[in-house]
Amino acid sequence: MIRMEYTDGNKYARLSWRVPMDLDQLRAFVETARLGSFSAAALALGLTQPGISRQVKQLEIELGFALINREQRPVTLTSAGEELISCVESMLGELDSTIQRLRAGESELAGPIRVAASTIPGEFLVPGLLAAFTARHPRVCPSLVVTDSAGVVEELLAGRAEVGFTGAMMAQRRLQLDPVAEDEIVLVVPANHPFAAKGMIELAELAGLPFVERGSGSGTLESLKSLLAREGLSLPQHRVAMVVATSQSQLMAIETGVGLGFVSSLALDSRPSLKLARVTVEGLSLKRTLYLAHERHSLSPIAQAFVRLSLAPKE
Repeated sequence: MIRMEYTDGNKYARLSWRVPMDLDQLRAFVETARLGSFSAAALALGLTQPGISRQVKQLEIELGFALINREQRPVTLTSAGEELISCVESMLGELDSTIQRLRAGESELAGPIRVAASTIPGEFLVPGLLAAFTARHPRVCPSLVVTDSAGVVEELLAGRAEVGFTGAMMAQRRLQLDPVAEDEIVLVVPANHPFAAKGMIELAELAGLPFVERGSGSGTLESLKSLLAREGLSLPQHRVAMVVATSQSQLMAIETGVGLGFVSSLALDSRPSLKLARVTVEGLSLKRTLYLAHERHSLSPIAQAFVRLSLAPKE
């Protein structure tokens, strides 16, 4: 129901009637009155002239009185239309400004947000998300802590970080985990290694060979073990030649010939200048999901906005 109040001299009157709140009809009326013709209003609103005329006519029928003098060119308002137009313009203006204010509400976010991420999302996913977020909310000051997946869980449970990104599904009842990106773990060898020329090997051929591995808290390592276990497989007995903290140091060690390694494809693709080769292991698919994690209790407004942006469908 539209309720209109107006003053007439010292007298105060109130008109009240039940009308479906059709904003299109009201906008059609306002534009026709402002521009003086249905065709001009149609052009301004991106509609057809008959469509605008029908909307104004339907509004008149629902109100029970005429608003437009159609026989005049340009069209003019009836006395009722003259009284109603200022009310409608004011109402639509207030509505539009309120909607704009509400839509812009998040742009007023200000303050810090601490994000924890394991190596792969921390190096190749989260920086881009934070850049997009601060472009929308320039008064937000994020800090990114890159650790291993176990460290991400520790940061979240200790309350030091509100949002985390991990390369492994961590079993923690207090945490909400949502898929945020896809990755694949691939076997990487030096470019001059015999496996590079073959292009494809069997899993058993890895037995006894030296490997460069990530530390025990690594999401990449945990994902590798769980993906192999899902297929009823495990790595053959091999020699751990080096343990490293990051994917970048792992790639560098592999290039120098320290050993082979299972590495995130995101990390490998980021270093095309390195003399490395990707080798397919026959019958083995090591695709995994990267997760966004946060505690199940309510998040701060800044964290809520960042989670929404991070989980929004990518174009």
